[in-house]
Amino acid sequence: MAGYHTNNLKWLHEYLMEAVHRNMCTRANCTTCAAGPFREGLLKALGRADRGNVFEYTPDEVIAIAQGLVQVQPVGNAKFTEAVRSVIMIIWYANGRARQKQIEEIIQGSWAGQVLESMKAHEEALYKARVKASEFQSPEAVRERREEKKRIKREKHAVRLALKADRDRIYG
Repeated sequence: MAGYHTNNLKWLHEYLMEAVHRNMCTRANCTTCAAGPFREGLLKALGRADRGNVFEYTPDEVIAIAQGLVQVQPVGNAKFTEAVRSVIMIIWYANGRARQKQIEEIIQGSWAGQVLESMKAHEEALYKARVKASEFQSPEAVRERREEKKRIKREKHAVRLALKADRDRIYG
């Protein structure tokens, strides 16, 4: 099935509002529950939106959810935005890289597309920070910093010895 449109275009927005209202865990990387009830509820909401019973994130379901994301509008609630991020992560990693470009094309220009762009920018910043930390902690960099500290200590020590020699000569 190449495309999918439900009769209820706002099904995903309604589900996200319900999830926030019910205070469901929507953290995609939750170490306690992995947002399991939220993920299951997402599939049930998709099923209620004219799809029948849905049990897994197949390529067709992923595309249907991406199309639902296009209709989602911001509500000025951080928990709601977190839920949208979680939905994006669920579908982003559901079927591998092949679907990611398609998802991006579907939600481009929507508020969810802006959320995805901010997520990608955040990931890029984290990557750059990891690279910088890795370079800083490399054996070569550590060795260079140690040598620099030793050089500075030697120079300071030489200055102190020169001052002592001057004092000894004057007061000697």
